[in-house]
Amino acid sequence: LLFQGDLKSGLAMGLWGLLIGSAIAGIYVSLTTSLPPAEAGPDNPAVAVLSVLAATVSTAVVAAGGTPATAVDHVLLAFSLATLLTGAVLYAIGAMKLGQVVRFVPYPVIAGFLAASGWFLLTGGIEVMTGKDFSLFDLAGSISIEALPKVLIAAIFAAAVYFAKAKTGSTYILPVAFVGGSLVLDLILRSQGLMHDQSNWY
Repeated sequence: LLFQGDLKSGLAMGLWGLLIGSAIAGIYVSLTTSLPPAEAGPDNPAVAVLSVLAATVSTAVVAAGGTPATAVDHVLLAFSLATLLTGAVLYAIGAMKLGQVVRFVPYPVIAGFLAASGWFLLTGGIEVMTGKDFSLFDLAGSISIEALPKVLIAAIFAAAVYFAKAKTGSTYILPVAFVGGSLVLDLILRSQGLMHDQSNWY
């Protein structure tokens, strides 16, 4: 979602940063938190906001004559600065014991933020699957016949995970679904001879 279009070349570096950052933050928070159930890791609404930041920064860099590689460097720097600034603000709020001010954020503001984040994640997922910009007003142009099976599989997968989670309440549903779904999909693609890059299934 963050590294598409001109930023495709930065996917490996971005994924590496995500995994290492998540490991370091997770270990640090688990060892130092005063709330034992607390955990640290990537958060979906944050990814939606960062996708807007990535698009804004990369567009400005490319418009100024920069290369995609330069755009990737600037986007990673923007992510680092945004993380540093967010951490500093949250630390200051905690140090000054101002956490209760969150109670005064109106529900419509929070609901609007979460709704917009969900929309970004939904449309971004479709764009990653289809390789095209998604428009609600041009579904036929956004989702080609060739990409339709991918979108349908994703919708079926999401619905299955949702209902399995609602039915069982187990925290293991998501990891089991990802691993199991990947294995099943790989077996199907292998049986159909589609286990190559040119098939555009990966």
